[in-house]
Amino acid sequence: MQDVAPARSLKVYTDPPAIKPTDSVFMDDMTWSEITAALKAGKTTVILPAGGLEATGPFITLNKHQNMLRASTDIIARKLGNALVAPVVRYVPPDDGERGPYVGDFNISLAAYKSTLADIITALKDAGFKEIILIGDHQGAQKGLKEVAAELTSQWAGSSAHVRFVPEYYDRSAVQNYIKNTLGITETRPSGGGFGDNYYNTAILFAVNPEGIRLKQRVEANTLTVNGVDLKPIEKTIANGKHILEMQTDQTVKAIQKAITGP
Repeated sequence: MQDVAPARSLKVYTDPPAIKPTDSVFMDDMTWSEITAALKAGKTTVILPAGGLEATGPFITLNKHQNMLRASTDIIARKLGNALVAPVVRYVPPDDGERGPYVGDFNISLAAYKSTLADIITALKDAGFKEIILIGDHQGAQKGLKEVAAELTSQWAGSSAHVRFVPEYYDRSAVQNYIKNTLGITETRPSGGGFGDNYYNTAILFAVNPEGIRLKQRVEANTLTVNGVDLKPIEKTIANGKHILEMQTDQTVKAIQKAITGP
């Protein structure tokens, strides 16, 4: 069975200038020529990350998910060795349940989200990527990723390109077990208004984007706790954030490799 729609013919330079490879794996940091050169060099896997914009506690910026994905996808792509990272999808549906809304929550409908995902994924396929990997850092992003991957997989039967949703990236149970059983940290949930400010987010952001968690202001306000966990010494929290990120990215890479190669 052939693709439902033929791939678009993309314009190319007729006499492209010589260009050296860039060390970045992020497509939005690369030029058109650099992406083309990376594809020709065998980087035909692409990670499409979905983030989100939402209120989180008093100190964490709305860009929390993007800041975390910037760190995690860089590691994942480099561990895979043949992958680039597509620009992150920042607008996603809201979390399930009674979380909000709060000032700073920017959500879209599931239908709008899925339509956007399908267009982006199709553009990546047309560009020449063979393995399109979908991961989400936001609970509200998961359903649409899963459904679009299934729908496009059906449409693309017989194609050399594949789209794969990897839920292991968002396996929060595994992360919480690691934090509790390996790092020895037990959180207590506040009775009202934590809004997603937890040790997992906080430790990673301490390590990769302290300005995105207003670390200086937290120190000055003497509010270095989260869910009953003391964040001092800061150096230990930073080290734990790096450990959590390593655990999460390792399990994601293994899941991607398994999805591509089979059991």
